[in-house]
Amino acid sequence: MSFKEMIAEELDIFLDLDEFGEEINIDGTTFTAIKSTGTEDITGAYDEELKEGVYKKVTTLYIKTSDIQDIYEQGKKVELDGLPYTVYSSDDQDGITEIKLQEHAVW
Repeated sequence: MSFKEMIAEELDIFLDLDEFGEEINIDGTTFTAIKSTGTEDITGAYDEELKEGVYKKVTTLYIKTSDIQDIYEQGKKVELDGLPYTVYSSDDQDGITEIKLQEHAVW
């Protein structure tokens, strides 16, 4: 059995609600995910001319790729657990999709 096959078999353990997983809601759809919030240097992410460090609060979600029906592209507006966010990045990593979100203010 390859390493990738072993990881695929273990995904449900990591996403188990009694382990690391928690239920989240994106745009009305409930997922089991691992959720982490922190800061990240996004210098140049939207404007290549930025020379100084720009840090934003970023919420990172890890969701089983097979559970996702929608495409979460950079710049897409979503609602996570009732709060507005913008997708900063999205990447499928061998069966787990990592979605990074930036919270945005509602004026």
